[in-house]
Amino acid sequence: MSQYNNNNNNNNSNSNGLKRSSSNGRPSSLKRQSLQPKVLNLGQATTTTTTTSGASSGTISHRRSSSMGASANNNDYHLYQPRYSSNGSRKSMVPNQQQGSNRLSMYGGSQLVSTKDPRPLRDKNYQLTIQQEIMDFLTFKNLFEIEMKHPLTNKTLRQPTQKDFVLIFQWLYKKIDPGYKFNKSIEQEVYFLLKTIKYPYLDSINKSQISAVGGQNWPTFLGMLHWMIQLNLMLMKLDDSEEFDLSKPPSSSSSSSSSYNKEVQENGEEDDLVEDQEDIVEKLFIPYILKSYKAFLNNEDDYSEYYAEMEKNYDIYNQKNLNKIDNLKIENSDLEQELNKFLVQNEVVLNSLNKSKILKDDISKFQDYINKLENSKSRWDSILQNIRENIEENELKLKNCNIEKGKIYEIFEKLGFTVNSVENLYKEKEKLSNFLENLNLKIDTLNKIVKDKEISLHDLFNSLETVINSYNSNIYKIISAIELEGEEQFQFNFEINSFNSDLLNDNKLGLKPDQMIPELKKNEIRSNLIKFKNLIISNMHKLQDETIKLQESLDLLQEQINEKQEDFENLETRLSSSKLIYDELYEQIIKDSSNSKIEIENLQNDLQILKFKKNESLLTLNKNLQQVMLRYDNLKYELNLKKIEIFNNFEKYLEFIINFKLNIQGSLEEFENLVIEECAKEFNSEIQKEEESAVKQDEDNDEEMS
Repeated sequence: MSQYNNNNNNNNSNSNGLKRSSSNGRPSSLKRQSLQPKVLNLGQATTTTTTTSGASSGTISHRRSSSMGASANNNDYHLYQPRYSSNGSRKSMVPNQQQGSNRLSMYGGSQLVSTKDPRPLRDKNYQLTIQQEIMDFLTFKNLFEIEMKHPLTNKTLRQPTQKDFVLIFQWLYKKIDPGYKFNKSIEQEVYFLLKTIKYPYLDSINKSQISAVGGQNWPTFLGMLHWMIQLNLMLMKLDDSEEFDLSKPPSSSSSSSSSYNKEVQENGEEDDLVEDQEDIVEKLFIPYILKSYKAFLNNEDDYSEYYAEMEKNYDIYNQKNLNKIDNLKIENSDLEQELNKFLVQNEVVLNSLNKSKILKDDISKFQDYINKLENSKSRWDSILQNIRENIEENELKLKNCNIEKGKIYEIFEKLGFTVNSVENLYKEKEKLSNFLENLNLKIDTLNKIVKDKEISLHDLFNSLETVINSYNSNIYKIISAIELEGEEQFQFNFEINSFNSDLLNDNKLGLKPDQMIPELKKNEIRSNLIKFKNLIISNMHKLQDETIKLQESLDLLQEQINEKQEDFENLETRLSSSKLIYDELYEQIIKDSSNSKIEIENLQNDLQILKFKKNESLLTLNKNLQQVMLRYDNLKYELNLKKIEIFNNFEKYLEFIINFKLNIQGSLEEFENLVIEECAKEFNSEIQKEEESAVKQDEDNDEEMS
């Protein structure tokens, strides 16, 4: 509903979109095509004829199904999910390597212009901001960690490894072009793909930097990743802006839009309705193309009449859609009011159910409380007896402790120790313990310093090892790229193979470069490189001689081309004579065009028949709508019956709970009376015992007196 409401506010922009479609050869109802570049087949391009801009739209009937859900929020990241055609997964927008020179630019053919990067990539504050934006994009819904199976940490964008950069780049590019497969080395892949997607600051990156992205080169690659994220977000916005167009199926004016859409989705007919609406827009646009093309063939340059006719039909169709949208708004407001009523009633029922659950819980708690009282009644006598025994035992222990304390004081006095001397010993013990702790802290700091030095040593060793490996690989590439005759390619040995991890041992620390890498003295690498350079220059001179010979053969071919040019001029004279014949045939074609007009009238009659069929389909839709309304009334009636049943059950439960509560109160009162009677009996028995004991004491006293 919100998509149709937005179109009502943008009514004035529809005519502008139609004008753009006439000038660009693409109707405004068409959805954005795939980013994959279309590669020309040169064999077919030579046989095709040029057409007007209006007729050049070869993809007017192309439809693309959307895999996106609701439109993205402005404040949240919604990762760009590319759309797939009905034929399967979308192919990569990167052209095949077999196409060679036939590959065209993705955005129209202009070569990439070298521009200087204006962003302050070396600024720490700017780096922090773009790092945060990249991290927010990667951690949204944890999609990166789930898909790439690689964890993200706080150091991933500050001190990245080569693996971190490769995985982030592959994941971001997969969001732009999900059909692409990474097969080559990362240096060739990254540079080629950045050139494919027209990265504007490609001059600031070279292939050697791609193999080691950390260190001073990292701000450049950080800016590149940030640019790819901005490209993903722009693609998201483009998809969201295209979610509404004239190809969306409008609902009937008097029907329930939600129930209608639900019914259509259940029957699997939504795609057919979308295609019907697109066919209507195409039928408005195709006659304009045909008439304009015929006028062009008749040497007419004014197409305003046909455009006005198309614009009039389009306005009529648009007005119908606007009326349907207004009706849907009214219906939506009515349905919202009904929904609010049902929500209020539902809250009342839920509150009553919650109260019944609370009362049931109270009943179970009261029952547990009664059971606990009955169980504790029999245990109190034994508990009191145990407490008395524990008191007597603790009093005896206290007396024994006091006696032992006195004995210990006597022993210390005999040994000559006083309380002050013992305290002084404790103070000396604390001082010694503090001194030991300080020593341990110093030892820990020294261990940390040693570990830091070892780590820095390993880092320097690794960096030197990478430099040597890159040197060996580059030397191998240069030697393999140059074709040398005979055994010349084997007389030079530039590789360094003696560099290994044994240099990290303690006994080999402090060595000179010649001792660390013996090849520097043995093979005389610098002098051999100069000799190798001279050898390359000599081979280059030989190749230049060969090019001179090829140039001479090229001149001979040019002379043959000139001879063919003379033959071509002779053919042109024959062409002028054939044009006269063409003029005669053209008059005959004009006569045939009158016959084609008669056929067009017949086609218009067929169009009226199609309109009649369309009206019949509308009647069937109205019948389906009535059935849906009947179903809605039945559901409403069943809802009322269930509501009455719920209220009846609630009254029964409430009556049962009240009776149960009264029974519990009566049983509690009876239990209270029993407790009072038992307490009175125990009190009377204790009074009798005290009286009897008093009588016995009086008798004993009388006996002693006597």
